[in-house]
Amino acid sequence: RVLVQTRTGVVPAVFGVRSTHLWRRRPPQVQPTTTDDLWLDVGASSATEVAALGIRMLDPVMRELPAWSYGDPEDPYLAGPGASQRVGCAVLAAMSEAAPRTGENIYVIATQSSYGDAGLVAAMRRLGPVDELLVLASQNGRESSAAAPIATLSPSTVHALAPVVSRVHAVAVRARFAGTLLESVRAGDADLFASAMAAAADIPASMLRTVVLPPPAVAPAASARHDAQSPVADLLAHLTDIYAVSGHEELMRDAVLAALPTWAREKATVDSAGSIVLELGPEKDTNVVIAHMDEVGFEVARIAHDGTVSLTNRGGFFPSLWEGQPALLHVGEPAGVTRVDDACPAATDGPLRGVFVPRDSATRKQPGPLTAWFGLDSAALAARGVAAGSAVSGYKCATRLAGMRFTARSIDDRAG
Repeated sequence: RVLVQTRTGVVPAVFGVRSTHLWRRRPPQVQPTTTDDLWLDVGASSATEVAALGIRMLDPVMRELPAWSYGDPEDPYLAGPGASQRVGCAVLAAMSEAAPRTGENIYVIATQSSYGDAGLVAAMRRLGPVDELLVLASQNGRESSAAAPIATLSPSTVHALAPVVSRVHAVAVRARFAGTLLESVRAGDADLFASAMAAAADIPASMLRTVVLPPPAVAPAASARHDAQSPVADLLAHLTDIYAVSGHEELMRDAVLAALPTWAREKATVDSAGSIVLELGPEKDTNVVIAHMDEVGFEVARIAHDGTVSLTNRGGFFPSLWEGQPALLHVGEPAGVTRVDDACPAATDGPLRGVFVPRDSATRKQPGPLTAWFGLDSAALAARGVAAGSAVSGYKCATRLAGMRFTARSIDDRAG
């Protein structure tokens, strides 16, 4: 699920991938995916319909992710693309409200850092000679256990800055899974970075205020559009947004029973496997109509001391679709909790948030056995009731695409 950012707002879309069912028993796709393999579906059936959505050439496309935090509610990890750089932007925005005790500070929030630091170089050339430049750069390596992670600028950037800068220093915010879609910065490390930057800029740390960043863009809810198809879309959204990993289908079963008319609900029975059975009509020429309530996902196989969770598949799918994506560990959820509440990311009575751990590098498309991490060690997970057999799933949120299209994970077989 992605968003196309147009001049008038965001448009929800999906990248198509190979079907697990249709690709079964065929040779596996070995090479990692590149942009040449990606085809974007916005729900349109013609170029005219695409243009009507406001989409133009060169409009940016970004992964749709909710504001994602996980781990200890007192010191959570803040996760998302470029999380450490976003922390840097927030710190600079706060620092710019206080003057240094001596000298002059110039703050630059630069563009196009991925293209040879083009925005930084252009800004510094325009500013003219400066005594010292402190640059927030990317952390070297995916993980960092050091208090001050190593950061370097490219030789070409240093060379381009040499005519106007006497001394250049590079610093980084400590991050886990650096460079991935769920790069994670602990709130405490963000505070330490802010204090260090304030000291370097000769600003009292007490002058720094808390910066509240706007939430990320999200697709409109499935219920946001009102037309003849809304009743169908609303029902599909309600059912697909329920988490029900195979073997953990209680909430889904309750929702299906609740959706039946009263007379059918009174006739329905639940067998020893948890399936809903509804028998109607005379006892002859029996027809059986079947749909299933579960969805693909995982169960906890074991928990390492540091809290890394080994997983067992519940259903067949390509593991590369989950790697480096948001993870939810379902334990202790009260009846009726069907989806994650973005307004309460640290809720203790709902699913625990985390990440499906990505590889440091990949030469093959499919990873080995997946693991997940929720920012807590084994003792903290056990205290939350996590044990072998607990269900783990990905994050999902149904929405409508353009025209008559609807997209959701687990729509197989919630539509049934």
